[in-house]
Amino acid sequence: MTLSSKAKGLVAAIIVIWLIVIAGLTVSAALTRSGDNSTAPEAGALELSVAGVEGLGLNVTAVALADIYGEEYPAAAILCGGETAESIAANYGIGETELAPLELDGQGIPTGVSYIALMKADGSVDFDKIDSAKVELCLQPLTGLFDTRSMIPLAKVEPGLWALFI
Repeated sequence: MTLSSKAKGLVAAIIVIWLIVIAGLTVSAALTRSGDNSTAPEAGALELSVAGVEGLGLNVTAVALADIYGEEYPAAAILCGGETAESIAANYGIGETELAPLELDGQGIPTGVSYIALMKADGSVDFDKIDSAKVELCLQPLTGLFDTRSMIPLAKVEPGLWALFI
């Protein structure tokens, strides 16, 4: 099968764009390894990665949390605003002692905030606090635990705001 010169150019352009996106995501993930260590070893890494993607002029992307936070976290969960310690324990199996770093009050996770709960193989949990004004993970939240090697699709909703797109 032969392609016209126009089709060859289109295929070449798509390949080049895809390689630039992959390179940008790789560089972005590498640069975010030195994030704020307030909750998780790579706290803020998802927000920084998404900001890097936006800097590339993209409107849709997908990320694997294992690429951002590391392979030592085989599973993760998204904890949304309004969830209480009791609902988190029931839905995700995360005990109240593991939730201590979140300093939840009786209202649970505040509105405008979500957390990525990153589970290690030994059962310990680290958290990354996500500002919902930058990355909204709870419009169509993922339920339960998921493999951090799975790609999570994100779409640009407006300048500076990305949302989970499932």
